[in-house]
Amino acid sequence: MKTTMARMKHCALTASNWSKAVGFVALNAALLFTTGCASTGKVEPIAQRLPRGSSCVALVSISTKRQLTAGEPSTLYSPMKEGARVFAGFGDPAEKLLAGAMSAGSLEGATLALAAAVAWLPPSALIGSAYGAATGVPDSEIQTAIQSASKFVTHYDFEAELIRKVSDMSWTDHQIGLNSFVATGSEQIFGSLSQRGFRHVIEMEMGPVLLDGDYELRNPRLSLKVDVTAKLYRLHGSRREEIHLIHIRYRGEKQRFVRWMAEDAKALRAEVDKCQRTVAAQILEAFAE
Repeated sequence: MKTTMARMKHCALTASNWSKAVGFVALNAALLFTTGCASTGKVEPIAQRLPRGSSCVALVSISTKRQLTAGEPSTLYSPMKEGARVFAGFGDPAEKLLAGAMSAGSLEGATLALAAAVAWLPPSALIGSAYGAATGVPDSEIQTAIQSASKFVTHYDFEAELIRKVSDMSWTDHQIGLNSFVATGSEQIFGSLSQRGFRHVIEMEMGPVLLDGDYELRNPRLSLKVDVTAKLYRLHGSRREEIHLIHIRYRGEKQRFVRWMAEDAKALRAEVDKCQRTVAAQILEAFAE
């Protein structure tokens, strides 16, 4: 009887542990689904979260790139190059094969490389033409999109808007009042914050914010990319204690350049807003109760 009871207890404990494991996986899957294309790196166990209603909390932003950057797509169209770059993925194969023919050590190798380069030309032109027909846009649309991109990235301060969203969400969702500061280096500001009565600091370091893609194409597919590292510190006079750290890696959905910039960059503005809200929410979920 004792043996039977022990087995039942062991089975119940195993089932409970399995249930907890499944629940943990399901929770993480749900978080990944709801945060779109953002993801966090390795996160250490949280030693302490900011209590709801905290005061004397500073948000310090340290970055070398405050603004969104975007390239300028090619205004030229070459069927062979478009087809080669899009479908082969490594530049123009004909150019590479011709270069191989020139540098081949033997006559037989040079002949084969030259034949391969010549054979590539017809399908490359065909593929490029089909691609151009599917994605081609008039010159006027390309030029308008380039002007919209230049106007948006020149006047939009990504870092300042991200700081504002973190501050607004911290108050709305957690009743935590943040005072924000932009610094060129954290070492110089921590002592000053401690003297002014701040007890906790969220330090946010943002990498370059890129609308990333192959700008050698006429109307490339681009996605918004940014990496943010955030740290939570507790201040002890002139000393600081790191409580928690989180890495956030945002990779947005891809859209054509002209589509991003249509209607005064309406789609890009919406994507930037989504990115900032996602990053701000993940920082506060990690650091605040």
